[in-house]
Amino acid sequence: MTHIGTITLESERLILRRFTIVYLSRGDVFYLAIDESDRVVGMVGTETVSPTELWLKRLFIKPELKGKGIGGKLLSTVEKYAASKGITTLRTKFADWYSEAARFYPAKGFIDAGSEDYLRYMVKYFYSCNQSHIRDTI
Repeated sequence: MTHIGTITLESERLILRRFTIVYLSRGDVFYLAIDESDRVVGMVGTETVSPTELWLKRLFIKPELKGKGIGGKLLSTVEKYAASKGITTLRTKFADWYSEAARFYPAKGFIDAGSEDYLRYMVKYFYSCNQSHIRDTI
């Protein structure tokens, strides 16, 4: 049996299946980044908290693959999903000692939204446009 650290491949699949069920059952999404060997190399989920706001959940990239654009592609996928749902506010939080996240999110347009205890909060505002409306008014 293949092992990943102390987690077997079978238990890794079970964990991912549970994540997917939880997110989908509440009407949110959960995306996986898959490599050429059909292995999970990254993931991200969403939690919609209002008709115009959602939180990023569990954005994770395998450590040896960080800095290769996988996180940016996952984030872009969530942003496209959010825009299709009329979401205008995207939020995230992470431990204040997590320097990789502190660099990643501002580089992707997030701004500081404060901190509490050991957590840092960031937010990104964006606005989706109805392309046909724009075309009709030009």
